[in-house]
Amino acid sequence: MLHRISLVAFCALLAGCISSPPARTDPFADLNSGGPVYKNLSLGLILSDNTLKSIDYMKATEIYVKKFPKPPPFESDKPYKDVTEVLKRTFKSAVKVSSPEEAKAQGVDLIGVLDMYIKLGKAAFQTTRFDEKLILMTFDQTVIDTVEGVGEGTIPFSGASMRVYEASEMASSGIAKGLIDSAKLQEFSRGRMGVARETAAAPAAEPRPASIHSDVDAPSFSLPENPDNFAIVVGIEKYPSLPPAQFARRDAKAVEKHLLALGYPQRNIILLTDAQASRASLAKNLETWLPRNVNENSTVFFYYSGHGAPDAVTGRAYLVPSDGDPQYLDDTGYAVSRLYEKLSALKAKRVLVAIDSCFSGAGGRSVLPAGARPLVTKIDAGSLAGDKVVAFSASGAEEISGVIEEQGHGLFTYFLLRGLDGAAKDDRGHVSAKALYDYLLPRVRDAARRDNRDQTPQLAPASVSGAEIQIR
Repeated sequence: MLHRISLVAFCALLAGCISSPPARTDPFADLNSGGPVYKNLSLGLILSDNTLKSIDYMKATEIYVKKFPKPPPFESDKPYKDVTEVLKRTFKSAVKVSSPEEAKAQGVDLIGVLDMYIKLGKAAFQTTRFDEKLILMTFDQTVIDTVEGVGEGTIPFSGASMRVYEASEMASSGIAKGLIDSAKLQEFSRGRMGVARETAAAPAAEPRPASIHSDVDAPSFSLPENPDNFAIVVGIEKYPSLPPAQFARRDAKAVEKHLLALGYPQRNIILLTDAQASRASLAKNLETWLPRNVNENSTVFFYYSGHGAPDAVTGRAYLVPSDGDPQYLDDTGYAVSRLYEKLSALKAKRVLVAIDSCFSGAGGRSVLPAGARPLVTKIDAGSLAGDKVVAFSASGAEEISGVIEEQGHGLFTYFLLRGLDGAAKDDRGHVSAKALYDYLLPRVRDAARRDNRDQTPQLAPASVSGAEIQIR
C-alpha cells in the first residue's frame, strides 16, 4: 500500500513538473546588447534551395509528441526567424532578396546566402538537428567568409517543438558567434568605413608581405630528362572582368619547376599565365600542338589553376580562360568534358591531369553567370573513358577550392607539390597516383575544415591502381 502511494505521489509530482514549464525568455537577449557589430553594413539575404525545402519540410511534418502536454504553438518558420533575428542584431539592416541583382538594386552592401538543412526528431528522445551555413559575398559573388552553426535538441518529457526551438537557437547562436569573430568580415567592414574610421575594437589586418616564399616553390630533387614527356601548365590569376583567382600564377610557375625536376624538358612545357591563357591559346595547344608532338611512349601532364564555372542550365563544368565570359560559356569557356575527350584521344602512354579550380559558383576559384543562384546547380564535371587519363581535382562538385595564404598557393596545389617532392612516396620509394591521392586527401580536407569549410580532392577514375601509375 505504501509502495502504491509513493508511486502515485511520484507520478503526480512528475506531472506537475511537466505541466508547468518555465516561462521562455529571449534566447538572444544578451546578443550584441550594444547594438549591431557591423553598423555600416546592410545585408541582402538569399535563401538557398536547401533552406526553402527545409522550411517546407517543417510545415509538412507532424512534430508534436501527443502523449505529453501540448507544447507552445509550433512556428514552422522559427529557424528562419532565429537567423534573421541574429542578422538584424549584427548588421545595420537585413532584407530578404531573391538574387544578387535584386540585392544590388536594394542598395545593400553585401549578400548572405543562407543554406539550412533540418532533420526533425519525432520521438520523445530522438535528436533534432540543424545545420546552418551563411555564405557572405560581394555582388560579383566573391566569397568574403562562410560561418556555420550546428544545433541539436533532445528534451525528454517535453513536446517535440521545444526540441526544435532549442536546436534552432543553438544553430543561430553559432552563426552569431561566427559573424562576430570573422576577421574577414571585419576587414570588409573596415574597407567600407574607410581607414579614418577604424577603431581600436576592430584593428586593421596586418598587411601581406610584398613577397611570399613557400617551401614548395622549388623542388628538392632532380630526375634525368625524358624527351618523350610533354606538359601544358595554365595559371590564370588576373581576369579583365572577373575577380582574381588568388595565387593561380604562382601555382603554375611552381608546377613548371616541379615538372622540370621530374624530367620534362623545358622545350616540351607550354606555360600559359594570365592573358596568355586565352581560349584560343588553350585550344591550339591542347588540340593541335600536343597531338603533333606526343608519341606512344609519352607521359603528358596537364595542370590548370584558375576559375571554373558551371553552365546555369545544364550544369556542365567549364574552365574559364583569361578572356572567358561566364555568361557565354559555350563560346568563351573550355568544357572539362572536352578537355578529357581531347586528352584521351592522344596516342600518349599516360596522361595526368591536375585541376585546382572549382565549379560550385559559391566563390573561391569559381564564378557564375550573372543572375544565377549559387549552391543550387548540379555540376557535370565530365567523365573519363578507359584508363589512359588519370585526373586529380581540387574539390567536390559543390565545394569551394581555397588557398593557403601563408604559403601563397592554392590549398590543393600546395599539398600536390609537397607530395611530388617526396612526401607521398610509397613503400618502394616511388610516388604513384594512388599514393599521391592518399597523401592529398586527408591534408587538404583537414586544412579546409580548420578554415570552416569543406574541400575534398577527387581522383578519377576512382578505381585507379597506384602500383601501375608511377609519377616519380
